[in-house]
Amino acid sequence: MARHPYKRNLVVSLAPRPPLKETLPRFVYSESRKDSNINSHTPWSKWDEQDIRYAVEHEKSLAETADFLCRTYKEVRHKAAAMGLRFEKKKA
Repeated sequence: MARHPYKRNLVVSLAPRPPLKETLPRFVYSESRKDSNINSHTPWSKWDEQDIRYAVEHEKSLAETADFLCRTYKEVRHKAAAMGLRFEKKKA
């Protein structure tokens, strides 16, 4: 092990570390976790509705909007439909 040149108590290990996926519990990668996000199943705020309206008007993708709002694609798509809006598929 090598010592950090500027900090006395910091020990730097040169040994390879295992990939993060192998060290985390298995349930983190289950299918059920993919269907939820940090704001999933919470009430929609006026700001969320404004962000959806802005995204549709400026032709942002559904995936981009869902990531920005920290919600699932389904939630954002259903909320947009309830607001009378629709995300257009981008043409290649």
